[in-house]
Amino acid sequence: MTVLKNTNILIASLQSWYSPMLSKHYLTLELLKLGNKIKFLTLHRIGKQYFLNKKYQKSLRCHSIKPEGLELPVLKVVPGFLRSQILLRLAINQAYHTLGTDYAPDIIILFDPQFYFLHDLYPEALKIYYCVDYVSINSIMRETEKKILSGSDMVFAASKRLYDDLQPKHNNVYYVPHGVSLLDDYEDSQLENRIESWFKDKEEQSVFGFLGHINSSIDFELVEYIAVKNPQSLIALIGPVAPGLKNRLATFPQNVFYPGPIPSNGVRYCLSNFDVGIVPYVQTKFNLRRNPIKIMQYLASGVPVVSTSIGVDYLGNEFVKQCCDYEDFNRSLLSGYSK
Repeated sequence: MTVLKNTNILIASLQSWYSPMLSKHYLTLELLKLGNKIKFLTLHRIGKQYFLNKKYQKSLRCHSIKPEGLELPVLKVVPGFLRSQILLRLAINQAYHTLGTDYAPDIIILFDPQFYFLHDLYPEALKIYYCVDYVSINSIMRETEKKILSGSDMVFAASKRLYDDLQPKHNNVYYVPHGVSLLDDYEDSQLENRIESWFKDKEEQSVFGFLGHINSSIDFELVEYIAVKNPQSLIALIGPVAPGLKNRLATFPQNVFYPGPIPSNGVRYCLSNFDVGIVPYVQTKFNLRRNPIKIMQYLASGVPVVSTSIGVDYLGNEFVKQCCDYEDFNRSLLSGYSK
């Protein structure tokens, strides 16, 4: 097995480094420990409303871990640059200057197909496409994924269903699930005390917790159902709330708690208070191909998991119960808590 040491690595992601920690962040931290130098490149679409929602973007900047050896360049592009050859050439030129005219990475790890044009910028680098989500949601993204696949030397798939999707499209595909870290190196007693205060009544109530982005992937009717069925329990939804959803959350019973995002080094403090980790996702084509990192975080903390039926990565795992309907989900919650 080859260990990467003292290597220049370019990692590109649509998610900011300062967003809640994802597997790409953990991968970066582990590579940095081996003495590699890393540029973690993110994309900013100038003028795009989603990215101009400053309040939401501020809510995502919830940790400040920045180890030595890590650079955080931001590439500014015009919306629609994937559709126009002129705008694409401008993006490539901008990337050349953003990363440095004398920069030459040994390895490129791209988490999103939108960065495929970096292949042309660094033809000598080993190119890896790490597919963590189903991205072929429209014709533009299907064509974009074809381009990143054609230019990649290796392809990693985070879930078994993504692996099955990608295997016929590339001759060097590997099933590489997420890795997680509870960031024990980054202690914060003030943060720990704040999170513990959220669960001060834990001895009198069970805590069914969700950790992640609170967005349209969540089955809110299911969350409401288990809240009504378990009035003495706390349903904790911890993570950034997507724009437009706070009004929906406000209609939930009082035992549903949503404090917003937490710094990544606070994950272990939250999980230590969970009795059961929940994954209440709707069954979409996107979710059915996910291998949620939160499941690994729950398991790494010794927390049993109750999920809707979204994938095949944990079939047969006695600590992960996938449920077929609301009643089964609630029944599994109570069973998991009683253990």
